[in-house]
Amino acid sequence: MNPEVHTVPARALTLVLCSALALAAQSPKPVPAPRPPRAKVRTGAPIKPLELNLATKEELMRLPGVDDLMADRIIAGRPYRVRTNLVTRGIVPRSLYVALRPLVSAQQPMPSK
Repeated sequence: MNPEVHTVPARALTLVLCSALALAAQSPKPVPAPRPPRAKVRTGAPIKPLELNLATKEELMRLPGVDDLMADRIIAGRPYRVRTNLVTRGIVPRSLYVALRPLVSAQQPMPSK
């Protein structure tokens, strides 16, 4: 069999592969989508945490992730000595507590005289 017969398809395949690689190297790279602008942080007075032992149901429902049922559970679990009582007593899941932690406080109410 003639050895040149086998080299023609091999050369053609090599030519096609080299052409494809050259085209791929020349094609423009995709441009990443622009990032959305960051939210502006308000400056001024710090936000006062919501007191768990005194907050109304409506105030609790303004917190992220707190719906009608969750607000009722928080109110039913009062009084709280510390805000971690929300998790240790099983009132809210830990994932929700992480979001609520900077927004709430729990201080032992002063006894009446």
